[in-house]
Parts: sequence; C-alpha cells; structure tokens
Amino acid sequence: MSAPVCEARNLRASYIPGMPIVFDISVIVDAGELVTLIGPNGAGKSTFLKALAGLVLVEGGEVRLGGQRISGLPTHEIIAAGVGFVPQTSNVFSSLSIEDNLISGGHTLPRSLLRERVQRAFEHFPALADRRRAAANVLSGGQRQMLAVARALMTDPRVIMLDEPTAGLAPKIVHEVLDDLRRLAKSGVAVLMVEQNAKAALRVSDRAYVLVEGRNHMTGTAADLLDNDAIAEAFLGFRRKS
Repeated sequence: MSAPVCEARNLRASYIPGMPIVFDISVIVDAGELVTLIGPNGAGKSTFLKALAGLVLVEGGEVRLGGQRISGLPTHEIIAAGVGFVPQTSNVFSSLSIEDNLISGGHTLPRSLLRERVQRAFEHFPALADRRRAAANVLSGGQRQMLAVARALMTDPRVIMLDEPTAGLAPKIVHEVLDDLRRLAKSGVAVLMVEQNAKAALRVSDRAYVLVEGRNHMTGTAADLLDNDAIAEAFLGFRRKS
C-alpha cells in the first residue's frame, strides 16, 4: 500500500516556542481527494495549514509527503518537494498582470517548462486567459482566488493547501470557487483547505476533519458530517427539523 500524498501525525505547532496553538492534530489527504478542515474560530485550523507549509514552528509530530518527512525543512524546500500553499490574503501580486503572476509562481522552472505551465494554467482557467494582460488588481474576488490557485499550481505540486479560499466572496462566487477546487481534485491533485463556510465546503469535499482547541474532534466523509445533527448545529449553522 502506497503512502498518502500528505500526512500529518500528532502535529504540535506554535508561533512562539513553548506556546502551542496546535496541540495534537493528525490529517491525511491523498491524490484526487478534496479534504476540508472545519471548526470554530481559534481551533488552530489556519495555524495547522501554515505548519504543514513550514511557515510556523513545528514542535512535535511530523509531516510526510509521499512517505518522506518534510517537517523541519525550510519553506522553500517544502514547496520544492511538492507542496502548494495559497494564503487567505496577499496571495497574488496586484500590480502585475495575470500572466506575470503565473510566471512569478514558476520562476524556478526552466524557460521552456515555464511557458508550458503558463499555457496549461490558461487551459485550466479560461477566464484568466481572456484577460492575461490585465493587472490582477482589476479582477473580482473569485477571479483573484482562481489566479492564486493557478499560480500555486505552476510548480506542479502534489498537494495544494488553501486557507479560507472563499472568504469575503459573494454566495454565487463561493460556489464557483469551490466547484473549481472540486474539478482540481478530480484531475488528481490532493487538495486540503480550511474553510469557514463549512456547509458549502462539505458539499464538494470527499472527507473532512473537525478541529476544536488545536486537536482532532471528529473525522468522516463529508456526507456523513453533513448528516450529523450535532455537527450541523455546532459548526454548520443550522438545526434539523424533528
């Protein structure tokens, strides 16, 4: 049996040494899966994602990519190993064109491969191709997220992680962004995201983890969690009719 694309085991992470925010979280995501992390504010979801990308201190546990340990490596080596990370904010260069944003995302690639990846990005996201010369600052919120994802895909990551990809977007655009991520997972990429819009996210996810106070609280298929009365009331914002 092959190792998962990305696996975190008993992760403990902090911004300040000795003051953890993530106490003990374990998550697995494999190729072709869209896995969502949900939970209340302060549960450690975003900190956990940053720990996987090497952006905060990992004090315990480990992170493996394809069976190889990557926790403890500097961020640039984690990215080079096959991790793509899309932060919630500042995820594109507003003054650069769409095409130049993509080029910047693949700046370490050989020139011939770089052009090939830019063209592939435009094939995956045709709405971006139509405006390739436009500056990123004229894009809508949903288009900016699309560009941020396309930029992260330039290095052909094995797993792409997204922190609140629908934050601040109109409801219609939320569904468009989540549908794009669903299609991305179906293409074979492992997708792991933190999402506050839990109900909408679970409807396109394969599996999910509920995090509370820096620890695993519950896990299961997205369909099972959507059908769980306690989860629906506590985290999805609705109560089922009796």
